[in-house]
Amino acid sequence: INLQINNKQYKHQKNSNYMNLIKGTREQAELNAALTITSSLKNILSKKRLCVLAVPGGTSVSSIFDHLVAQDLPWDRIHLFLVDERLVSLKHKDSNSHVLKPFYKVMNEENIHLFNYKLKKKDKGITDYRSELKKLGGRIDFALLSSGEDGCVGALYHAHPSIYSNAAYFLLMDDSPKPPKKRMSMSPLLLMQAKAGMVIFFGESKRTAYERFNDRYKTVRDCPAKIVLSMKEHYVVTDLQ
Repeated sequence: INLQINNKQYKHQKNSNYMNLIKGTREQAELNAALTITSSLKNILSKKRLCVLAVPGGTSVSSIFDHLVAQDLPWDRIHLFLVDERLVSLKHKDSNSHVLKPFYKVMNEENIHLFNYKLKKKDKGITDYRSELKKLGGRIDFALLSSGEDGCVGALYHAHPSIYSNAAYFLLMDDSPKPPKKRMSMSPLLLMQAKAGMVIFFGESKRTAYERFNDRYKTVRDCPAKIVLSMKEHYVVTDLQ
């Protein structure tokens, strides 16, 4: 795979194929985001037997998950992966796996693919995680992303080696600008190849990131959240006015 992240590709939102802005109060936006994901997944599943949904950790998405699991979807045909994870055990309070609890109500446990951190292995477990994804086709069908205050998504940060990575699937770091320093993330290339995606900007603390995202002169290297613009079908969700 030899995809390049270049300034021209991300400089103007008008170059992207499709974007839908979902805006309103946080409660309205969360529900409409879940309904949009549902519609997109149904469309994807009308064309293939299984699909892969990638989701982040954090509190910004917890209510969306609650709405999503209430939808009528063929959950046995959906596989869940984490966009990013802290390098901690699954039982650790900082593990992003805890935010996935709502999905256990509707999905088979084997369809929920947690990142199993392996302290004693050199690759910390990403080879095994990559193998799980490759068994399902090696691509993401829908990527749900939540922007940080600086426009980061997953563990991809502006002006950081992570956003320049050419890794085909996942990457490791021990120098994350946000604590904890040790993290795993889907690579820019993996996310860029998703069929559909959504990025969320909730709360006043995300205003600078949202303004960066809407600045046509900013590139994905300045605002990693712009990665969503590379996806053929993409959505932006915000409660900011």
